[in-house]
Amino acid sequence: ISSSFSEAYLEKEIISLLHKNQITDGARVRLSVFRNTGGYYTPSSSETSFLIETKPLEENYYLLNVRGLSIDIYEEQKKHTNKLNSIKSANALIYVLAGIWKQEKGMDDCILLNDTGNIAEATGSNVFVVFNGVFYTPSINQGCIPGVMRQNIISLLKKQGSEVQECPLNANALLRADEVFFTNVINGIQWVGAYKMKRYFNNACRVLVERLNKIVEEKIPY
Repeated sequence: ISSSFSEAYLEKEIISLLHKNQITDGARVRLSVFRNTGGYYTPSSSETSFLIETKPLEENYYLLNVRGLSIDIYEEQKKHTNKLNSIKSANALIYVLAGIWKQEKGMDDCILLNDTGNIAEATGSNVFVVFNGVFYTPSINQGCIPGVMRQNIISLLKKQGSEVQECPLNANALLRADEVFFTNVINGIQWVGAYKMKRYFNNACRVLVERLNKIVEEKIPY
C-alpha cells in the first residue's frame, strides 16, 4: 500500500477485522507499520505495509488494581532523549531488560530513567505523580512514549479543572509525591503503593477511573 494511507481507511479496516473475529466488546488492537523489503538500511522505495491484530479483553471497563504496585528504579540502561524515542518501535530491548530486572527484584514494575537522570516512563506505561493536588508527568522531550491514555488523562484532568504540569521529573519527585500512578490504554490506571520505604494513597486514581469508565459507557469522545 502507499505510505499515505489515511486514518479513516485504517479505522474501516480495524472495524472490519473486529467483525470478522466476532469481537463485539472490549478489544486490544495492535497496528504495526513497516517498510516493504528492499534496500536494507538504504530504502529502495518508500512503500509501506501494515498488520492489524485484534484480541478480546476480559473486561469492558477499567478496573483499578486492588493492591498498589511495588516499584523501583531501573538504572542499568538509560533512554536517550531524542525525537526517535517518541516513536513506539519494534526495538523493545530496553523494556525487555527492565522487565527481567524487575522480576529478579520481585517488583511489580519499574521506572526507566533518561540519559539526564530524569524519569522517562515505566516498562509499558506513562508515569504520573500527584503532589499537593497538582498532577505531574514527564514531558515528551524526556524520552517517554506519548501514550494514548497519557493524553486522555491529561485532557480529562484539565476538563475537571486540575492543574497538569508536563515537565522534567527526577527520582526525588517519587519521595515527595502523595500519589504515583501508571497509565496505558489497556490497563487504564494502575496506582503505585510503594517505592522503597515510601507509601502512597490512591484517592485521585479512584476518581479518575470512575470518570474514565463513564466516558467508556457513554462513548463520549475526548
